[in-house]
Amino acid sequence: WLEEGLVPRLVMHINEMYGGGAQGKELGERGNLALARQLLQRAVQNRLTRLFNRIQEGEHPGEERGNDGLTIADFEVGAPLGEGCEQKAAIDEEVGNLIGMEKAKEWFRQVRQKVAFVEQTGTRSDLRVCLNIIITGNPGTGKTTFARLLAKFFYTYGVLSKDSFVEKNGLELKAEYMGGTAPRVKAAVNEAMGGCLFLDEAYALVDSTAGIGSSGDAFSQEAMRTLLTEVENHRTNLMVVLAGYKEKMGRLVRAEEGLVRRFPS
Repeated sequence: WLEEGLVPRLVMHINEMYGGGAQGKELGERGNLALARQLLQRAVQNRLTRLFNRIQEGEHPGEERGNDGLTIADFEVGAPLGEGCEQKAAIDEEVGNLIGMEKAKEWFRQVRQKVAFVEQTGTRSDLRVCLNIIITGNPGTGKTTFARLLAKFFYTYGVLSKDSFVEKNGLELKAEYMGGTAPRVKAAVNEAMGGCLFLDEAYALVDSTAGIGSSGDAFSQEAMRTLLTEVENHRTNLMVVLAGYKEKMGRLVRAEEGLVRRFPS
């Protein structure tokens, strides 16, 4: 038994939370079965917990039809975004403890305001935006630490659906034979799906012997082409962070026009 009005509310919820907007433009056949299973299992668990709590309070939910079915609340439709207040307070404290970085702190503040607005209006598709960024700096300047904080913050506030941080080096994604690079890049993206993929020394994807800014070898072309395609296909349900030396990252961005559009921040 399903609560009246559940199906249309659930369709809208899935499209907004997992489909890139009210039209569900990013939902396709790939991955939908796993998502459906995940949502149903979570709803069934919530239902069992709800019924158990009622029994503990002395009620008999099974005696009346309509009291023990799956409800809108079981599917967490309209539930508050992200984690609880304690988790949000903890991540806010971490952000507040950052030394300097006033521009970054302002960005965090804007995200908090946007989440609060979305919770009030219910238009959660407003959070389905491109999160990809480029972080530059010398070794030891905290690029990885800052990227982890970003990913944790976005998950805690419900912008990212998964608390995962996958760290890769650009060089390790290039295979030793033609056709082997694309599966490596796709595997890294799939591993990080819903969370954050951190790609350090991203310019290593381009053949170092040919030099950044040239066409590179076939392996380099395959690596960059696959990365750009995967980033575009999952632009609102995956956060990709490219990191490395400022000068080399600048040369890479200038050489690969597709990066500018896919990494606006």
